[in-house]
Amino acid sequence: MTISFYDIFPWCTGTEDGSCIMDQYSRYVVVAILSLLGAYFLVDGKSSSLPVMNPRKPFELSNQRRLNEFLLHSYDTFLEAKASFLGKPYKLFTAEGECVILPPQFLNELRNNPNLEFFQCFREVRCAIVAMLYPGADDYV
Repeated sequence: MTISFYDIFPWCTGTEDGSCIMDQYSRYVVVAILSLLGAYFLVDGKSSSLPVMNPRKPFELSNQRRLNEFLLHSYDTFLEAKASFLGKPYKLFTAEGECVILPPQFLNELRNNPNLEFFQCFREVRCAIVAMLYPGADDYV
């Protein structure tokens, strides 16, 4: 009894032109893998010029390691960043996501920036809460 190629690989039965069906599917698999790799490198999050204190490692798909590292060693991470970036802004992945950490010398500039005035926003929120809790109090807001 002889064993043929098609007995070992039954899914590779061949087509009308003599090529293997598996050859056709392998093209789709290669294109899918290349597309996923391309998408991974395009959406890597390197759009900012700020350095990152706890960056992703190559081929790391989630932020779980970075989050656990921050939650367990946050004080040490801040001390290490303070020593590494000496008076320069940097990014740090925290429990709230990726945050920009600014050194103290930038605080006066931020405090005096008119684009960062939140009083009107707080007033609108307060008015909405009062109107929601006290429906007849529209005249007092």
